[in-house]
Amino acid sequence: MTAQMGDFIRYAGENCPLFANPLEGYFEVTSVPRPEFEYRNSACWRGYVASWKVVGDVLQLTGIRGRVAGLPFGLRALFPAARRQVRADWVTDVLRVPRGEETHYVHMGYDSTYERDLYLQVWGGRVVLIEEFENPPPEPEWEAGDTDDTFGRRFQRYIDWGNAPARQLRSEVTAQLEAVFGSDEAAFLRAVRAEPSARTPRLVYADWLDDRGDPRAGFIRHEEARPPAGTDPDATAEWERVRAEQLRRVKHWLWVKLMGYPLPKTRWGAEMTEW
Repeated sequence: MTAQMGDFIRYAGENCPLFANPLEGYFEVTSVPRPEFEYRNSACWRGYVASWKVVGDVLQLTGIRGRVAGLPFGLRALFPAARRQVRADWVTDVLRVPRGEETHYVHMGYDSTYERDLYLQVWGGRVVLIEEFENPPPEPEWEAGDTDDTFGRRFQRYIDWGNAPARQLRSEVTAQLEAVFGSDEAAFLRAVRAEPSARTPRLVYADWLDDRGDPRAGFIRHEEARPPAGTDPDATAEWERVRAEQLRRVKHWLWVKLMGYPLPKTRWGAEMTEW
């Protein structure tokens, strides 16, 4: 599979590439059959390019460019009642928006690396959590026009970064938090995020969940009892086994991220939104 052309999204007044395809989820969660888009380019196997925008932290589909049975296929072909946009209520996913220059090309899907990545965490079409990361610099190569000084600065930055992962530049929740979780629970989540290293707001939140018979209470208490480094490997393995069982009962990847707890990862190291 070659590197793929992304969709496009207008966010914070900018037109940006979108390395995700939220329209595919529409065909998965509804009874609408996926149109037989014509394949015209190996860089766009899905056969279309969709356009999106975020308004008031709500995701909207604003256009589709493709062809079906030799004819143009646009937004109103799929949504006849649409005028200019469709609210994307079906989208519950993490949307990657690459920022800055491409620093490492990969001839596969959306695997190329850019200077930064913006991640929009969407639940039911609402952008709830926004995270931005600065990615590690690539090993520098001598470029036309380089001097010892310019190359040296790039190489020193590469050395200074070392083997560290991407650096988080921001992590913020939007006003859509209340719309998804309700005002009472959102207040607990905001308190937890305001003091990420404090246990008390988390345990108070767990008591509130317990009163409502919510299994997330047990998950919080288990997380807060995470074995310290150096613990007997068997005890740590048992803790991880219990955590995996509790995580299957929680089934809410966005909530886990909002709490600052680690999500399960794929074999390639990406965070999972289903397990």
